[in-house]
Amino acid sequence: MNSLQRFFLIGVSLLTVVTASGATITVLNTANSGTGSLRQAVVSASPGDTIVFTNTLSGQTIVLTSGSITLNKAVTIDASALPNGIAIDGNRNSPVLVATATVTLTALTITNGYDPNGFAGGIESSGTLIVNRCSVVGNFSSPGPPVSTAPAIQL
Repeated sequence: MNSLQRFFLIGVSLLTVVTASGATITVLNTANSGTGSLRQAVVSASPGDTIVFTNTLSGQTIVLTSGSITLNKAVTIDASALPNGIAIDGNRNSPVLVATATVTLTALTITNGYDPNGFAGGIESSGTLIVNRCSVVGNFSSPGPPVSTAPAIQL
């Protein structure tokens, strides 16, 4: 094998690694935790994975009863296939989502989050937060905003 062929094979191998995409994990129910829940999908996800929702959840609400969902790896949560969307409700108990990695959120309603420490009621992010067609409504913090992010947010 000559050096040009070797270079080509190495280049194709690297290209394959770079273009490989993550798995798709489907949320099956509106439970706070357990098999099929959003919380379990986040725990099971690997960096680069996309979390989607089964179509029977269209128009439903996931009520969080055990605190925020922590997003500590690069994931996408995408509800764009649901005609009536899906809401994630913080149950006025904690911020709804806490993101510490690069996270992309698409077509979600983030509601009823609360943070008494004044960071953010809806989404608290210390990573890069990309928000597409989401509603962040009815969230409270004392005295902070509904979304708090450092270093970057992309709307």
